[in-house]
Amino acid sequence: MHNFSPEDCVSIGDSEMDLSMVVDGSRFIGFNPSRESSLSAFENAGVPIINEKDLMSYPKKHRGRRKQGSKKRRAKRKNKKK
Repeated sequence: MHNFSPEDCVSIGDSEMDLSMVVDGSRFIGFNPSRESSLSAFENAGVPIINEKDLMSYPKKHRGRRKQGSKKRRAKRKNKKK
């Protein structure tokens, strides 16, 4: 992924097909799903969903949130570099 670590990547999509952009360790935001099937897929995947047309409506407390265990992965990477 062009030398980006998955923890530093966020994918944003509006349909269930966009869930394929999720890489282990990365984040995904379901943005304004237009179909019921997309909303259902986002809910089943447990991703945050924004039902507005403005990403700034995404609560600040969730911006930059990392999946559980990412601190361990970063520490492991850091120790490998030593």
